Amino acid sequence: IRTGELVEVKILQEQKNKILVYVGGLTLGIIPEQEFSPDMGEPKEGDKILAYVLTVENDDGYVVLSLRRADKERILKVLQDKFETGQVLPVKTSDANKGGLLCQFGEYEGFLPVSQLASSHYPKVASGNRDEILNRLKSLIGHTFQVKILNFEPNSGKLIFSEKAAGDLVQQEKIKNIKIDQNFEGEITGIVDFGLFVKVKITAEDEV
Repeated sequence: IRTGELVEVKILQEQKNKILVYVGGLTLGIIPEQEFSPDMGEPKEGDKILAYVLTVENDDGYVVLSLRRADKERILKVLQDKFETGQVLPVKTSDANKGGLLCQFGEYEGFLPVSQLASSHYPKVASGNRDEILNRLKSLIGHTFQVKILNFEPNSGKLIFSEKAAGDLVQQEKIKNIKIDQNFEGEITGIVDFGLFVKVKITAEDEV
């Protein structure tokens, strides 16, 4: 058993401000109340769970463990795997600034820049009015986005998401119906410095 490791523990008893556990079939440990996990549910005697080793032995001879840190380590591994494989993951927006959206995945916070939003969420604001852009972005707080990780540097806390890279699945399905040289009726929905946003009517039901 080493500090910083994830180990399997078996719950022996829930006490007033801690949980007594059997650690890796070797020794007794405790999980202090402040190290409980919000996702742990109701602990039951005999349950086996993963815990993070904070201290190998305290003054009373117990291993001190954390479920909160174990959650964080698990999430870190998920983020690392998603980054390396390019898989999509869901994140929830917690705040907005003029550059984009702050998003949560577990205890980790990342940034979703405006430029990496899918077309359906891009704030189409004339003349780049930054206050209006911020208002549009604030309306997305609490929204869940399907994203890919563009950059992940856990040591420096850098975590950058892209909804655009994950692909707008609904949009992609509609675009399959478009052929080169076809003509469509369109409605201008936004004028920005780099061009126009146009809503194109493909069929009577669909628009992109």
